[in-house]
Amino acid sequence: MSTHDPKRYYQTINLIEETGASEHSIRRYVRVLEETEGYPEIERDNRQNRLFNELDRMAVVEMVRLVKEEKKGVQDAAESVVLRLDEFKALLDVQETPSKANAVNEEINGPDGKSERLEYAITLLEHLLTNQKDLDERLKKIEAQHLQIETSTHTNEEDEKSEAPFSEDSATELPQNQEDNEVIDAPQAHKKTGGFWARLFGRL
Repeated sequence: MSTHDPKRYYQTINLIEETGASEHSIRRYVRVLEETEGYPEIERDNRQNRLFNELDRMAVVEMVRLVKEEKKGVQDAAESVVLRLDEFKALLDVQETPSKANAVNEEINGPDGKSERLEYAITLLEHLLTNQKDLDERLKKIEAQHLQIETSTHTNEEDEKSEAPFSEDSATELPQNQEDNEVIDAPQAHKKTGGFWARLFGRL
């Protein structure tokens, strides 16, 4: 479980140190994230500098991971983060336990109370990660099916194109065959006629 304070605000330099990304990259990720529909507006101070809360920090860190490890584009990473906002908020809810309640819990339950909350947080995180993995696998299957359909359609079009010239060639060959037959038959007819005249003059 993260040890970050849910009530704390972070600056750009904090995100740079945590992710290892450059200042230019962090500012770009944040700008794209703010422009993505569904993401809440990031707070600013009197000088219009951004004040990142814990949700913003988690979102930017996840964007950097998606770009570096999964080779996603910045826009795709931002959209993926927006789709998982409920998961991040659930993790924050686990962390946001008032200090007074913690003290009461320790008095009643002793140190084991923290262990139970930690185990619950770990279980919740594992459940969320499992759901995300299932979604990724379904998306890959859909993309594979889409690619297969495109490939099949392209193959059918190529087959149709290859069949068309064959039909035309077949059609144009027929007259040529007929002409060849006529040329071949002509000498035979002449031969028969010549034989007739020879026999006639021979008789004379």
